[in-house]
Amino acid sequence: MGQTVQVRAMERDHDCYWNWLEPYETSEPGSQNDPIATFAPGYNGVLTGVTPGTAEIMAYWDVGYWYLFYDCCWFQSDYTAPAQFVTVIGVTISGPQAVQDGSFINPTFTLTPHNGSPSTYQWSWTAPAGAGNSPNVTFNPANQATTVTNKRWFANPNVPCPSPHR
Repeated sequence: MGQTVQVRAMERDHDCYWNWLEPYETSEPGSQNDPIATFAPGYNGVLTGVTPGTAEIMAYWDVGYWYLFYDCCWFQSDYTAPAQFVTVIGVTISGPQAVQDGSFINPTFTLTPHNGSPSTYQWSWTAPAGAGNSPNVTFNPANQATTVTNKRWFANPNVPCPSPHR
């Protein structure tokens, strides 16, 4: 969820002698299930996954058929609506864990997918800006649904505590 993909509807025509012409962008695609996947307002071709499920993405435009009829090229107008299905996968990460200072227990986290299976996993963490004490967190393994991480304490903001009043 929250991932985006660039979508374009393309058409490639041919003339009445079946010579293929250059492809060109046609209409603006639309989602048939906006709660699952939706396009940004003002259409820029970016489709965003909103919630787990499957959405049908369609584009509508007029097309022309060229055919040879008695040694002449004839044009006939028609309408098309090609569709593609997009699956949005949701995930749940196991809840927070309390770890005592000085403990030898490292937290374990599990990612549970909903509405499909991820093709890859990648665990990472970034310390807040200004954090001190070098909070370099590692994940083992970093590419599986369940991972064990080392615990790291850090100061945020990284400033000395004020001395107590006397």
